[in-house]
Amino acid sequence: MKIDRITWYSSTGESIEINRSGTYRLKNKLQTSGLTASAYTTKSYMQHGQTFFNSVYDPADMELDFLIMKVQPNSVANFEGKITTSVTENPHIFWTRLNQTTLATPSQISDTISQGAIDSINKLDGNTDLRQTTTTNAYGQQIFSFNLIKHLEKRYGVSIWNGKTALSDKIIIAKQIVTNLSFQWFGRGFANGTNKATLRAWSNKLSTWNYAQSHTDASVQLLNIQSNSLSFIDMIDSNGFVHYLANSEAYLSSAASQIYTDYVELNVTIDIDILEINARRTVSKLFAPHLGTGTLWITLEDGSQYARDCHVEVAPLYPTGFENDNLSWQNVAVELTADNPFWYTAEQTITPSSASFTITNNGDVPTGIRLQFISTNGTCTIKNNTTGEFVKIGSVLNLSKIYMNTNQGQEWVENPDGVGTWSTLDPGSTLFKLVPGANSITINGTTPTQINAWYRERYSGI
Repeated sequence: MKIDRITWYSSTGESIEINRSGTYRLKNKLQTSGLTASAYTTKSYMQHGQTFFNSVYDPADMELDFLIMKVQPNSVANFEGKITTSVTENPHIFWTRLNQTTLATPSQISDTISQGAIDSINKLDGNTDLRQTTTTNAYGQQIFSFNLIKHLEKRYGVSIWNGKTALSDKIIIAKQIVTNLSFQWFGRGFANGTNKATLRAWSNKLSTWNYAQSHTDASVQLLNIQSNSLSFIDMIDSNGFVHYLANSEAYLSSAASQIYTDYVELNVTIDIDILEINARRTVSKLFAPHLGTGTLWITLEDGSQYARDCHVEVAPLYPTGFENDNLSWQNVAVELTADNPFWYTAEQTITPSSASFTITNNGDVPTGIRLQFISTNGTCTIKNNTTGEFVKIGSVLNLSKIYMNTNQGQEWVENPDGVGTWSTLDPGSTLFKLVPGANSITINGTTPTQINAWYRERYSGI
């Protein structure tokens, strides 16, 4: 089974995804050593009259090799694939205001134009969308609003935001990395017996349409507005949009005021050096050795997921040479060590309705269990009938909450209601594991309620 994607969660809770379609992609597959678990032993020892149990494993070393794909600086936003009233498939909006004697403003935006109108402007083919009016002093006008934040995210992935999630922060980053916008409009206009079409860009800073360009040809022609003549910083609004408007002259008499559009596109140029620096910073930040233990999640093609708790041995390496660092990619190597060599699944939860229940461990090796329940007075024994192992607590208060954890490195039995359970454990107690297959569990000596159990299946390899 092939790996579909890898996700690394650092101890800070931040994550990075490595996949075949994102900015961070798998080189080939996860390169690892020690995937097969070494033999493990269980030991117990006394400390201040308390019995502890600990499992000792041989650690597994892994080298994670992947690529930071270097992006191309240019991309195009248009209305190809746009579905009317939906911003899921294509986040941009084509809209109009009919019979209005002033030019529309972005505050009037409305994503309700017909699918036919959208299809007329998504390619340069001579098929035009017409907006017209015979209301005195009204304009034929069409407005094209581009969600630049969504466009950049779709084109370059969420890593472009360097871990930021707030829209305001994304807009700040967009202002830093976008170096040029070039809006191209193909169309024509007619009003009052005269051919004229005008293209404008919205200045968010000035709250007005600005930098008008016109042509008076009777056929479809190109008008173009470059952001080097209108600062992009002043163009993007607080919603992450940039706006352009094409209009004919205001209707006075005679023929209707008409504006025709054949095709529009927004060419976006970014500073790829900033993106590469941000990508390397993100990788180095999340794989920093001082952060301690993180979790590596592997998702296979069938959707199944497995994880290992690892720590980073040394800071990520960025090898040089053409095969490692070129115009297309930068290779990255990260050395990881898993103190527990097994791969585990997401934690599973069961809520038994009685004191006798079965837990099936489908993994390759024994695994720990977390168990919690409310008990009554007396002696309490938790037994794995499949192995014969048990944990026996000598004294339990009425309605006490008992908690047991037998996971490696986390072994513990406690009674939060005031009775120290370590000192009352029967000497023959063993913080047992769930062996592969069915495990018959019983809780004796008390009438337990509100039983909850949690466990992870563990595998020698994937």
